[in-house]
Amino acid sequence: MANCEPTQSCGQRNCSFLGLSRHAPWLRWAVVYLHVFRAVVVGSCLMLVPIAWLAHIQWLLIASLCIATGELVESTYYILVLRWGQRTGRIA
Repeated sequence: MANCEPTQSCGQRNCSFLGLSRHAPWLRWAVVYLHVFRAVVVGSCLMLVPIAWLAHIQWLLIASLCIATGELVESTYYILVLRWGQRTGRIA
């Protein structure tokens, strides 16, 4: 397993600075996808919170907070499960 910094070049094609195995490149992409998904969805919902608050749109405020909380918890859980599976050898 190669442990590189994002700015280093280790010479391996599937080098991963996320600490994931180079034998499962799909795992790296899944974790990156989940991080990006979390940032976009939770960030978008949290951007709507002050708009809903200032415009007095109660349903938008509640929906934004619920969706942001749910997606944050769910995506964090998936990331932790993927890392646990890789760390314990259950995901090759």
